[in-house]
Amino acid sequence: MYYLPSCKPGAKAFAEHNKGRPLDPDEVPEPEPAEKAERRSVVLPAEIRKGERNPTLWPWACSLRAKGLSEEEILARLRKENAARCKPPLEDEDVRGIAHRAAQYPSGEAGQGEGRGGGRRSVATVLADLALAEGIDLWHTPEKEQFATVWRDGHAEHWPLRSSAFHAWLAGLYYARTRHIAKDSAVKDARLALMAMADEGQQVRAYTRVAEHDGAIYLDLADEEWRAVRIDAEGWEVVSNPPVRFRRSPGQDALPVPTPGGTLDELRTLINVTDEEWPLIAAWLLFAFRPDDDAFGDFPVLILGGQQGSAKSTISSILKRLIDPHDAELRSTIRSEHDLAIAARRSWVLALDNLSAIQLWMSDALCRLATGTAFTTRMLYTDDEEMVFRAKRPIILNGIGALATRGDLLERAMLITCPRIPEKARRPKEKFWKDFKAAWPRLLGAVLDCVCGALAELPKVELAGAPRMADFAIFATAAARAGA
Repeated sequence: MYYLPSCKPGAKAFAEHNKGRPLDPDEVPEPEPAEKAERRSVVLPAEIRKGERNPTLWPWACSLRAKGLSEEEILARLRKENAARCKPPLEDEDVRGIAHRAAQYPSGEAGQGEGRGGGRRSVATVLADLALAEGIDLWHTPEKEQFATVWRDGHAEHWPLRSSAFHAWLAGLYYARTRHIAKDSAVKDARLALMAMADEGQQVRAYTRVAEHDGAIYLDLADEEWRAVRIDAEGWEVVSNPPVRFRRSPGQDALPVPTPGGTLDELRTLINVTDEEWPLIAAWLLFAFRPDDDAFGDFPVLILGGQQGSAKSTISSILKRLIDPHDAELRSTIRSEHDLAIAARRSWVLALDNLSAIQLWMSDALCRLATGTAFTTRMLYTDDEEMVFRAKRPIILNGIGALATRGDLLERAMLITCPRIPEKARRPKEKFWKDFKAAWPRLLGAVLDCVCGALAELPKVELAGAPRMADFAIFATAAARAGA
């Protein structure tokens, strides 16, 4: 069992709170031969604010243990200083936890010995202890990917332990606390130890962009504050610290903060389809906000066809930007199931651009991705370990030729033919996207209004027949009744 200090909203990273303040020298590994660590005591500030209490009291407790104090003596000192300096004071349970953890070191050796054999702790050990003292939450996904939840500036961030983001955070934390630079090998060793702890931690799902919790949909804004939009039949609101855990992937872009007051009529002017096919596009977009749980049904595959100059790629980009903006917005090639699984892992909406044909293996793989059938592929970080990756994703394909020729894909496809845009109706690309960016928050708000309306109408919808994509048909009917 791993005993960690409490992790509460507002906890700041050591790297920010303790700039310029070295660890007790017994906690610092042996420096380079030319240097000698100066022995100092950890000095407590006159006032310790909320969010700074654990990071401040923990190294002080370690310094007390290094001086030979017992757990009871450390606890008594902690209680006194907690009452006098902390605003507000920590709960006594948290204070006892800090004292207990500090007392796990041999008396007089806190922060210096690996065990009873004495000797200095390795840099990797110091790194792992610093991370644990931050109160990080170590956990793993059903796919056995290890994560750490780190509190920064009052919000939680969820990082894979193998990621470059966590690696940089850990290295920066060490430098901020010791004014020494940890070797890359030490950071990796510390991560391996933390990964072992994460394997023993709670199993929690990590979501990409869209999730469901307690009857509500959560849309990850992917902004620096890790906010999300909570969506249900009553309406939508931007929330901090959502109850679900979102993963952040390379290239994932932030959505704008949605604003009320927009309508789908404004979006309609940007989408080059016929009036007859516009309701299908709108229904597909709204349904793409549904989570990938089996209870919500399968996603139809949106296939945009038409001649050159019919804005197929532009429509694909608009739809993706309204829910899942990404640096790699439209992908031109997917060479294998492995590539497809990686793309689906990093994005919510998979958009493939300017296809001339779909090979047999891709047709089958796209059907599996639209329905949530599992993929078995290599792990991202190794060539010799396989992982089972299960995901369901909204898919957009566009091209000139007939892309859906096989029965399974054809039955799941929504075929839209985009008319060619007359030259006099064309707009400069730069101005088009500038206007879109200005309208983006308003357009997103309008889309969310329609999702809420569809969710409110959904329980009232009953269809006489049962089409192949029944869940989508029911939702599309609800969206139409809500005015989408």
